[in-house]
Amino acid sequence: MKSLTKKEFQQYFPFFRSCPDRMVDDMLASMKQHHFQKGDMVFHENDTCSVLGFLLSGDIRVYMLGEEGRRSRCMTFSRRDCILNVPASCQHALSARAMVVEEGTPA
Repeated sequence: MKSLTKKEFQQYFPFFRSCPDRMVDDMLASMKQHHFQKGDMVFHENDTCSVLGFLLSGDIRVYMLGEEGRRSRCMTFSRRDCILNVPASCQHALSARAMVVEEGTPA
């Protein structure tokens, strides 16, 4: 899977156009692109926060499981959303799960 160029990244996420070039270059240099299939789990409850993600395509649903095992949707991330796995600066356990509902590619 090819890496995004700065121009492509800024087309997907226009708010980075106003950032210093050096900051965007450093961020792109450390990015890893992943492709997830429908049904893949992006993170689980009790995972620790460690990643900032940018969704290029597809949809990811964040949900919690109730006591009876039923899903309760918290939010859905779609193309061009920024996904914090959740937030990258924290070390707390997550209280929800995230599953791919439409195949996509986070950067």
